[in-house]
Amino acid sequence: MSAFRPSEVPVWYTVLVILFALPVFQTPLLLDSCPPHTDARTWVMIYPLYVIAAAWIAWQSYPERRTLAWIILALMLLTHAAIWYLVLTAQPTQLF
Repeated sequence: MSAFRPSEVPVWYTVLVILFALPVFQTPLLLDSCPPHTDARTWVMIYPLYVIAAAWIAWQSYPERRTLAWIILALMLLTHAAIWYLVLTAQPTQLF
């Protein structure tokens, strides 16, 4: 395995990764849309960490494992949709 050089990642792919990660800035809106006592709030709080990690890993893996990088980006898009669906359909959780 060779040492990673950022110059090996094309500029268009870097821009694409950044565009795919932009929905993470909607996290405050998502938290406001969540009902107060739901498990959805926990997932929404974890969501930015996942998106940042996935974007970085996709960008890092592109030079040697392009298929993996594209799969990670596809999973990131599916995660954006899943988080929105979770927030829009969340119901308050009753403990007893």
